[in-house]
Amino acid sequence: MKTKFCDKIHCGNSIQIMNEMPKSSVDIIITSPPYNIDIEYGKYDDSLSFDDYLALMGNFGKACSRILSDAGSLFFNIGDKIL
Repeated sequence: MKTKFCDKIHCGNSIQIMNEMPKSSVDIIITSPPYNIDIEYGKYDDSLSFDDYLALMGNFGKACSRILSDAGSLFFNIGDKIL
């Protein structure tokens, strides 16, 4: 089933875009979300409180779970500071 989301690159808030996508419509998600370690991204604040960051990642996970097909895969790259 082709939708307005097929075969296109969408720029914007990934959670908002995924919430507009049909359920179980994606076979693979590859992502490297913000690490929340004060990286200068420009428009994004990479210094959320730990609780706010966990809430953001939880909302992201829920959106991914909703749109992934039963055979879908999520590749989630997350990093940390080297002290």
